[in-house]
Amino acid sequence: MRSKIITLAITIMMICMGFSMMAFTVPAEDVIAPFVERNDGFPIASELLDVNQPASAAQFTLTSAAWRSQSFRPTVNGELTKISLEIWLNGGAGNVFFELYQTNQAEMPFAGSSIAIQTVPSGNIPGGGPTWFDVSFPTAPVLNAGTEYAIVVHPDPACSIYWRYWSANVYGDGGVAFSNDGNGMSWTVNPTVEMSFQTYMTPPALGISKIAWHSNGDYAFGVTGEDSKVYRYTRNTGAWSLFDEPNTDVVFHDIVFSEDIGYFFMVGGHVSGGSAGYPAAYYHNGVSILAYPNPTTQGMFYGVEKTEGIGGCFLVAVGEDLTGNGYAAWRTGFSWIDMTTGWQVHDEQLRDVAWNLRTDGTANFYAIGEDEFADGLIYDIGYPGDTNVNLLHVGGTLGPLNAIEWNPDWGSGNDWAITAGDSVGFGNIWKFDGVDITSLYDSNTEYFYDLDFFPNGPHMGTCQIVGEGESTTGIMGTINPAATKIAVDTISADPCKAIALKGPSSPSSGIIATASGGISFYPDAWNQDTTITANAIFPKLYWIGFNETDGTDRGDQPVAVNDWYDFTLVANYSQGWANCEIEVKAWYDWGQAGDTSVYPAETVDNRNLAFTLLHVVGGATTIQYPLAGTEINTALATDNIWWVNPDDAAQSHHHLEIPIYLGPQIRNASAGNFLSGDDYDADPNNALLDQWSWDFNITVRDRFNPTAKSTSHGEFGVQKAVSVLATGNPTGNAPPGSVGTPLLNPSLITYSANADYWVNVSIPHLYENGNDLSPNWIPASSVNVSNVNVLSDSTYSDIDGNTCPEGRPMLGEDADWCVWGNSTTSTWTPAPCNGTTAFGEFGSDYNAVGLGNAPGTTELNWWIAIPATTPEGVYWGAITITIDSGG
Repeated sequence: MRSKIITLAITIMMICMGFSMMAFTVPAEDVIAPFVERNDGFPIASELLDVNQPASAAQFTLTSAAWRSQSFRPTVNGELTKISLEIWLNGGAGNVFFELYQTNQAEMPFAGSSIAIQTVPSGNIPGGGPTWFDVSFPTAPVLNAGTEYAIVVHPDPACSIYWRYWSANVYGDGGVAFSNDGNGMSWTVNPTVEMSFQTYMTPPALGISKIAWHSNGDYAFGVTGEDSKVYRYTRNTGAWSLFDEPNTDVVFHDIVFSEDIGYFFMVGGHVSGGSAGYPAAYYHNGVSILAYPNPTTQGMFYGVEKTEGIGGCFLVAVGEDLTGNGYAAWRTGFSWIDMTTGWQVHDEQLRDVAWNLRTDGTANFYAIGEDEFADGLIYDIGYPGDTNVNLLHVGGTLGPLNAIEWNPDWGSGNDWAITAGDSVGFGNIWKFDGVDITSLYDSNTEYFYDLDFFPNGPHMGTCQIVGEGESTTGIMGTINPAATKIAVDTISADPCKAIALKGPSSPSSGIIATASGGISFYPDAWNQDTTITANAIFPKLYWIGFNETDGTDRGDQPVAVNDWYDFTLVANYSQGWANCEIEVKAWYDWGQAGDTSVYPAETVDNRNLAFTLLHVVGGATTIQYPLAGTEINTALATDNIWWVNPDDAAQSHHHLEIPIYLGPQIRNASAGNFLSGDDYDADPNNALLDQWSWDFNITVRDRFNPTAKSTSHGEFGVQKAVSVLATGNPTGNAPPGSVGTPLLNPSLITYSANADYWVNVSIPHLYENGNDLSPNWIPASSVNVSNVNVLSDSTYSDIDGNTCPEGRPMLGEDADWCVWGNSTTSTWTPAPCNGTTAFGEFGSDYNAVGLGNAPGTTELNWWIAIPATTPEGVYWGAITITIDSGG
């Protein structure tokens, strides 16, 4: 018997329904305070009364044969500026000698040379009764806290003096000794008395290397790069005080505060004691400073950074190991893990680290420093757990880099960092966007050590950089939020080593540590009395709209995809329209209304759910997010004078049209017919009242001072749009009685939608020669079909290839099998195609080509069983592919 020839042909059916619409907004006046610095010097290294024993009831007579000694222990490191003793002259002419010795820890001076000596003529010492007399040494001796020293007093043979004492033993950290041998070689302790004395110490310049604010803005901590001290700065009093120090001698280099955990974290390296040679990591828990276990790699930490708000606080520290190679580690739980190993390119020193938020919700860390040739370098060290580390920049043109901070204004076109450094003969400030580095400032007389951004408030995005100018003066540079202008000024007589900027609460402020003191400044105030200067100049936004390209108003009306429209506005700016930029942000509101509707994270997954345009007046319009592709496009804006001011051209009103192309997969938004809310309004609670809409706002701002701005809000909708294309005619030959014969030329389906949807397949009975009146036919249930897409699964496909590798028989004539989704409740995937492929391949998304992907298809394979009684002939029917959006 001859084989039967079975032919299946394809036809296509599309079901497409839906509608959508749109709306808009105008601003309240913003009051913009000018950025006026105020230098407010406060000492952090002044003389202080350290040890004080003022009580007295009687006196000893001191002669050349009767010496007296009082021992004491300083409570701070620093210079012994002076001592004050309650003495007076008994009689005679000559000199009185005041000496300082180190003791033998038994309250008695060491024999031998004194640390310091001052000779005072007896005529300079008052007589007539007890007097507190100050003595300063020719060179102030440097004393160590906790070490016992002794003040020794003795006169020439021709005179004598009195020195008061107290018998109640009120000072417990030292004692009195006397020597009667005439040369101070033999001493005896007198345990029942204390001499009346006071010591005055001047601690060394704090040498603060880094400062970090607490989130409440009430205080900050500064760590020292010279010893193991941590100082606290109180904003209300403007005073520094010693807070705490670890038990070991640690060089601290950096400190950060974690909002997520509420701790300060500080890092550096041990210089003696403890686990010498290992990086040091400490934290402050609100009460005291405690140590982390040491990392396993020996070396030194120079910089530390932390993430916030991404599911926990990740600490990353950088420095160098004992071989001089750059080293990075991250904290997990209560331990440190090497971030990378074996990636050193040069003998390097990593000095600082910064982070920015990645599109997948994690963080990316960047380390800076210098190599063995004193060339600046920048590393992309990834995220904790990553193994890939990329050297982005290295070269003498950068100079050694000391500090890096990332702009906190993510998602507003400001995704960049500032890094600063110094080298012999020049200092540099750079802008770095994660890939490229751009010079902002270059000097052959200045050096830069630290920098910080205002984290929020009216000065958010403004960066302050401090360093050293000519003649070792302190300098500070101010960079505007757009990183397009920078000004550097002298602010101190001493080099500025560290800076930290507080947030906006009552008021914004900053602190700077210098070599011998400090500076506080208040950017909104001319001074600290009752004078506050404000500037109310800002762009005026009169109305916004959404229109057809011919000018037809489409506000609050359905809008189709695959077409061009214009965002429109009328505005002016008395400081110059050419200084303005216009930002358009639009997003699908997921059923939210009013101020609960917010612009989503700018991730690949959200690329059909949000977009941002930026137009610079007189220049181009660019897509800030997402990548330009088939879903969003723009073109040159049209700028016309709407109203001419005859008296002042700067006050003329401009009418701007910003083109926008809405691609086929911009998310459908039904919006409920836009029955509520104003067309546009400055208040989102007035304009954004329709649920399941697209919301948007338009902002006009001074691009050199982005805080001078006006914003208006609106809504629009997007109609449903679906499409489907199928190719391939399954064909085959099989004799009667055969089972499971595979057919050639599978069905290849490409489809798209901007709403929830599913895809079905059905076939009729296969009639001889396609004639449904023929008495000869093969039932549809004899045909098997399978979706062989690699993502196919029984949870969202009735005919998935994993469950049914040889297909599943059709249910009957014109009965649907669901290829993708669920025909009872429409199913779609939130990523990576925003619900536009119903679990299909990424490539089946029409926008995939715009993202650099090849077009993709869904493949259906077919099998057939031929009933044994089937006459020879050609049998065929039309396959129906249906894409349905549920209404």
